Amino acid sequence: MRPFIHLRTSSEFSISRGLLRVKELVDAAVKYKMPAIALTDLNNFFGLVKFISYAESKGVKPILGCILNVQDSFSDTPHEVLCLAKTNIGLRGLINLISISQNQIQNHKNFISKYLRLIILRIKILL
Repeated sequence: MRPFIHLRTSSEFSISRGLLRVKELVDAAVKYKMPAIALTDLNNFFGLVKFISYAESKGVKPILGCILNVQDSFSDTPHEVLCLAKTNIGLRGLINLISISQNQIQNHKNFISKYLRLIILRIKILL
Protein backbone atom coordinates (compact mmCIF):
# COMPACT_ATOMS: atom_id res chain seq x y z
CA MET A 1 0.00 0.00 0.00
CA ARG A 2 1.33 3.42 -0.94
CA PRO A 3 1.80 5.95 1.86
CA PHE A 4 -0.53 8.94 1.98
CA ILE A 5 0.99 12.40 1.44
CA HIS A 6 -0.86 15.66 2.02
CA LEU A 7 -0.33 18.01 -0.94
CA ARG A 8 -2.47 20.89 0.32
CA THR A 9 -1.79 22.04 3.86
CA SER A 10 -1.94 25.51 5.35
CA SER A 11 0.07 26.66 8.33
CA GLU A 12 0.04 29.58 10.73
CA PHE A 13 1.30 31.70 7.81
CA SER A 14 -2.09 31.43 6.08
CA ILE A 15 -3.77 33.65 8.60
CA SER A 16 -7.35 33.08 7.46
CA ARG A 17 -6.98 29.30 7.00
CA GLY A 18 -4.21 27.62 8.92
CA LEU A 19 -4.06 26.91 12.61
CA LEU A 20 -1.10 24.53 12.69
CA ARG A 21 2.39 25.72 13.33
CA VAL A 22 5.02 24.35 10.95
CA LYS A 23 6.54 22.11 13.64
CA GLU A 24 3.12 20.65 14.50
CA LEU A 25 2.50 19.92 10.82
CA VAL A 26 5.80 18.08 10.41
CA ASP A 27 5.38 16.24 13.73
CA ALA A 28 1.97 15.00 12.53
CA ALA A 29 3.60 13.71 9.33
CA VAL A 30 6.17 11.82 11.42
CA LYS A 31 3.45 10.45 13.72
CA TYR A 32 1.45 9.09 10.79
CA LYS A 33 4.57 7.81 8.97
CA MET A 34 4.23 10.10 5.96
CA PRO A 35 7.44 10.16 3.91
CA ALA A 36 6.70 13.69 2.67
CA ILE A 37 4.31 16.58 3.20
CA ALA A 38 3.57 19.77 1.29
CA LEU A 39 3.28 23.26 2.73
CA THR A 40 0.93 25.31 0.56
CA ASP A 41 0.10 28.56 2.29
CA LEU A 42 -2.09 31.15 0.61
CA ASN A 43 -0.12 33.58 -1.61
CA ASN A 44 3.09 33.33 0.43
CA PHE A 45 6.25 31.41 1.32
CA PHE A 46 6.70 32.94 4.78
CA GLY A 47 7.20 29.56 6.48
CA LEU A 48 9.48 28.10 3.81
CA VAL A 49 12.83 28.15 5.64
CA LYS A 50 11.37 26.91 8.93
CA PHE A 51 9.47 24.17 7.08
CA ILE A 52 12.44 22.91 5.06
CA SER A 53 14.86 22.83 7.99
CA TYR A 54 12.47 21.17 10.44
CA ALA A 55 11.09 18.62 7.96
CA GLU A 56 14.57 17.55 6.86
CA SER A 57 15.71 17.25 10.48
CA LYS A 58 12.79 14.85 11.12
CA GLY A 59 13.42 12.79 7.97
CA VAL A 60 10.33 14.06 6.13
CA LYS A 61 10.69 15.27 2.54
CA PRO A 62 9.38 18.84 2.28
CA ILE A 63 7.25 19.56 -0.78
CA LEU A 64 7.16 23.28 -1.48
CA GLY A 65 4.17 25.06 -2.91
CA CYS A 66 1.49 27.65 -2.42
CA ILE A 67 -2.06 28.47 -3.36
CA LEU A 68 -2.39 31.48 -5.65
CA ASN A 69 -5.58 33.48 -6.11
CA VAL A 70 -5.90 33.91 -9.84
CA GLN A 71 -8.49 35.92 -11.70
CA ASP A 72 -9.13 35.50 -15.41
CA SER A 73 -10.52 38.15 -17.68
CA PHE A 74 -13.91 36.40 -17.92
CA SER A 75 -14.84 36.44 -14.25
CA ASP A 76 -14.87 38.83 -11.32
CA THR A 77 -14.25 36.00 -8.89
CA PRO A 78 -10.68 34.83 -8.25
CA HIS A 79 -9.97 31.10 -8.35
CA GLU A 80 -7.46 29.19 -6.29
CA VAL A 81 -4.63 27.44 -8.11
CA LEU A 82 -2.46 24.97 -6.21
CA CYS A 83 1.17 25.24 -7.33
CA LEU A 84 3.85 22.75 -6.27
CA ALA A 85 7.51 23.24 -7.15
CA LYS A 86 8.96 20.18 -8.87
CA THR A 87 12.53 21.46 -9.32
CA ASN A 88 14.75 24.29 -8.08
CA ILE A 89 13.94 26.14 -11.31
CA GLY A 90 10.25 25.71 -10.54
CA LEU A 91 10.79 26.95 -7.00
CA ARG A 92 12.53 30.10 -8.24
CA GLY A 93 9.75 30.70 -10.73
CA LEU A 94 7.11 30.19 -8.07
CA ILE A 95 8.91 32.66 -5.80
CA ASN A 96 8.75 35.17 -8.67
CA LEU A 97 5.03 34.53 -9.12
CA ILE A 98 4.42 35.03 -5.40
CA SER A 99 6.31 38.33 -5.57
CA ILE A 100 4.12 39.46 -8.47
CA SER A 101 1.05 38.28 -6.59
CA GLN A 102 2.02 40.17 -3.42
CA ASN A 103 2.58 43.31 -5.46
CA GLN A 104 -0.86 42.94 -7.04
CA ILE A 105 -2.48 42.37 -3.63
CA GLN A 106 -0.80 45.46 -2.16
CA ASN A 107 -2.20 47.49 -5.06
CA HIS A 108 -5.68 46.04 -4.35
CA LYS A 109 -5.72 43.98 -7.52
CA ASN A 110 -6.17 40.25 -8.02
CA PHE A 111 -3.43 38.11 -9.47
CA ILE A 112 -4.28 38.09 -13.17
CA SER A 113 -4.22 34.92 -15.26
CA LYS A 114 -1.74 36.32 -17.80
CA TYR A 115 0.98 35.37 -15.31
CA LEU A 116 -0.17 31.75 -15.46
CA ARG A 117 1.52 31.58 -18.84
CA LEU A 118 4.79 31.85 -16.91
CA ILE A 119 3.82 28.73 -15.03
CA ILE A 120 2.99 26.75 -18.14
CA LEU A 121 5.72 27.95 -20.50
CA ARG A 122 8.75 28.84 -18.37
CA ILE A 123 8.45 27.16 -14.98
CA LYS A 124 8.60 23.47 -14.25
CA ILE A 125 5.93 23.06 -11.60
CA LEU A 126 2.97 20.75 -11.09
CA LEU A 127 -0.52 22.20 -11.22
